Amino acid sequence: MRYRSIDRKLQGHVKLFYVLQQSSKQGPEGKEALEDLNVELQQQLSEFLYTEILEKVPLFQALGRQFRSEVSVMLKYTLILPKYYIVRKGNIGNEMFFIGSGSVDVVGEVENPEDEPVLYVTLHEGSFFGEIALLSDDSRRTASICARTTVQLYVLEKQDFLTVINRFPGAKSLIQEEVDKRIASLKKKKQT
Repeated sequence: MRYRSIDRKLQGHVKLFYVLQQSSKQGPEGKEALEDLNVELQQQLSEFLYTEILEKVPLFQALGRQFRSEVSVMLKYTLILPKYYIVRKGNIGNEMFFIGSGSVDVVGEVENPEDEPVLYVTLHEGSFFGEIALLSDDSRRTASICARTTVQLYVLEKQDFLTVINRFPGAKSLIQEEVDKRIASLKKKKQT
């Protein structure tokens, strides 16, 4: 990185990322190990590892164990360093996030980049965000999310989600109802 004249602070962040990723027990090497297994074993192990996370999502609860099991295989792991934005309000969203460990802040945008963003709420391990992006036609982010600590996230991409949901008749309408409720709730909060 030095030969490319990359800023020392950025170099430090990149090095820290790799150190934390290596020390993480649930890093990408675990997902690569899953790929060596047959489909049935992948599904069983993924279900065991991620069921607790997925059961906390209200819009997944009504869809049953088989739905959550198939979604669990689609999750991808990522690690985010403190103070880095995961999503920004207004950007197009194509994924939902589940917090495996750490915490994130839901924040308001500021005019001056030197100002501290307004904190709305802090989400912790077991929380999720970004679900509106999965089914909403206008998948623009409704809030900005910034890592408060080092965060282990599991990511469900929209295309993977749609692949699973198409195998479950009636699931799309149930989830659409939940998304509509969330959007209406957000609009109501903005008006107050």
